[in-house]
Amino acid sequence: MTHRLFVFGLLFSAVGLLSARSAAPGPASASADERLAAATFFALGGVGYAGLTSPGEVALNEILAAPATAGDRLREVFKRGTPAAKAYALVGLHRRDPAAFTALANTIRRAPAETFTMMDGCIAQRISHLAVITRLETPSLTFIATDGTSPNDLSFNSKLDFAAAAEAEARSIAAP
Repeated sequence: MTHRLFVFGLLFSAVGLLSARSAAPGPASASADERLAAATFFALGGVGYAGLTSPGEVALNEILAAPATAGDRLREVFKRGTPAAKAYALVGLHRRDPAAFTALANTIRRAPAETFTMMDGCIAQRISHLAVITRLETPSLTFIATDGTSPNDLSFNSKLDFAAAAEAEARSIAAP
């Protein structure tokens, strides 16, 4: 009997602790816009050993789930976000507001290259916004749905495709 009460008390305490912890304010309670603007790396599709969805992609998908406001929200993220957040905003604008994407892409092409970390699985590499733009504008290098059905769940086709986008970026920088 005492053993059962001890186990029950332990479980009750654990549930209470978890409930209090999830209610505490913190990064998880921030809006999708705030979380996306603070993204520390860019990744679409699973990352790391466990293949988890990155926090930035989760926030992007939350924004894309509200099509009526997505364009305005993504333009704001692009204005005030980290370089990685800007890459996510470009992906989202390409899908929800192609005119805004084109305007930003043209601005980026004239500006000095800004690099950021991109995760592709367990591999981290430095890329620029121009590489993301090239990827989005090249039909054979498009992003795909990771589950094959959801238009909001995005992923790169393969590492080789992104390498091709990086090569195209290098050629465009080298061209007069």
